Amino acid sequence: MKKLFPICSPTGHRMSPLSRKTSLNGARSRAGFSMIEIITAVFVLAILMLILARLIAGGTDAMTQGRASMNANSSARAVLGFMERQLSALVVDDRLELEYNSPSSFCFWSLDHEVRPGEGPSTSASDHFTAVQNQRYHLDLSGSGPLGTLSRKQRCNAGGNQLLETTTSFAVIFYQANGIQLPAGTHNTMPAYADIHLTMLSDEDATQALIIPSGAAQNEFLTNKQRGYFSRVYFQNYNGYTSGYEN
Repeated sequence: MKKLFPICSPTGHRMSPLSRKTSLNGARSRAGFSMIEIITAVFVLAILMLILARLIAGGTDAMTQGRASMNANSSARAVLGFMERQLSALVVDDRLELEYNSPSSFCFWSLDHEVRPGEGPSTSASDHFTAVQNQRYHLDLSGSGPLGTLSRKQRCNAGGNQLLETTTSFAVIFYQANGIQLPAGTHNTMPAYADIHLTMLSDEDATQALIIPSGAAQNEFLTNKQRGYFSRVYFQNYNGYTSGYEN
């Protein structure tokens, strides 16, 4: 007959049936994770993934906004620099008028910096002329979209070269030497300085603005995304300069 020996604990004591069952259950539980532990781990991992996704999305948005800001700043600097050079050489006399119809649409005469004084056409040795050009700045808001086109043209008429197609507002305010604003409709008064006000969108924001239906949502988008720029121009020819002919 096969002889049976009692099961003992590691310390040498005899184990009861209940102790043997508890020991086996403990060994079985240490073999893997419970369902609650797995669900908890998945939940924590999901939260970490969500936080990481938000951080990546925030970084991407910051890069997009930074690129849009650089694009708008570059365009505005180019346009304002061009206007400053032409406006600073403004000429007004009894023949060359400043047709200041409105702050967003006006005509003026500017010295041609490519021709030096005395190099214009002359009929005698005593004739000295300076070349001047007729310039026109105009903001056209007549299109179907929310943005206007800022254009510049030689000769005071419609059309011209497009300077900026993402303009929301544009104004040039002329001032006299005493600081009083030059009224619209002025023709023969030489101003002392002018303030250029320009608001615009970047190319990326302009594309999005055209997609949004017109209404409150589009207006809110324009208000949040448009960027404003300002420049003050003092005229080099404030004391007057004898002009000769139109180039």
